[in-house]
Amino acid sequence: MLTLTATASCAGAPVAFSATLTPAVANAVISWNFGDSAAGAANVATGPAVSHVYASGGTYTATATVALPTGTLTAQQTVAVGAPPVLNLAPRQRMLCAGQTLSIGTSGQPAGTTYRWSDGPTTATRDVRAAGRYVLTATSPQGCTARDSVDVQVAPLPVVRLGRDTVFCAEQPAIQLSAGPQPAGTTYRWQDGSTAATFAALRPGRYRVEVRNAAGCTTRDSLLVRDQPCPVTIPNIITPNGDPLNQAFVLKGLTAADWNLALFDRWGHRVHYQEKYDNSWSAPNQPDGQYYYLLVNPATGSKYQGWLQVLH
Repeated sequence: MLTLTATASCAGAPVAFSATLTPAVANAVISWNFGDSAAGAANVATGPAVSHVYASGGTYTATATVALPTGTLTAQQTVAVGAPPVLNLAPRQRMLCAGQTLSIGTSGQPAGTTYRWSDGPTTATRDVRAAGRYVLTATSPQGCTARDSVDVQVAPLPVVRLGRDTVFCAEQPAIQLSAGPQPAGTTYRWQDGSTAATFAALRPGRYRVEVRNAAGCTTRDSLLVRDQPCPVTIPNIITPNGDPLNQAFVLKGLTAADWNLALFDRWGHRVHYQEKYDNSWSAPNQPDGQYYYLLVNPATGSKYQGWLQVLH
């Protein structure tokens, strides 16, 4: 009688086979066929104790044959080879932005599969926040294991400071907004869709910027620009001599067209009058000297008055 035994195993690990001949026969040669045609030449062996590695899980039938003077004995042994879990944590290099979480793990494993991560958790998936290598070991219900790992790096967020809220008056130059110095590879998106590193604020409103670094991490900031009346500046000297400076009596901080202007010489004679002033008076046909102005807003009754020096 030919009796066979086999140990349980998993794909990729050796299965041990043994054959016992009763009664024992000296110099008997036992030939094995492991029922694994995909193994090629490794599918056969000889001897009372042999082993074979099955590449895939499944049920296999191994056959042992021994030739005796009285005839040939054949016996078979069914072997259940467990399949390890199929783990694929790719991509295995992950980038995480500071302060955010990343979900890693596996799904679709058979019921009864157990899990253990290198740092302790026992779930199939988990969230991570720190840099490091995370190794997952999955064990099938048959005790077969598989491992895979993910390397996580943490990238810093861009530091963006537009500054404190500020004020704007219509006569001042544009307020230049900047997200601050940033490394190469940084991109910008302002509230109007523009993508320059700076933005010229020309009117009151809320301005926003999103800054994205080369790692894909983003930071947002905003700044409120409030409307503020411009300070009233009325010149006390004009020099209409053809150079670019102080050529006319220009009001700043006032809408000139809202005001009526009267100008008087030092003896009180009115030398100029204009309703809805347009910032254009340059003392035409008037000598150098001191003049006096009176500005009246007919809508509100407000007044400004003072002196003005003319130097050609």
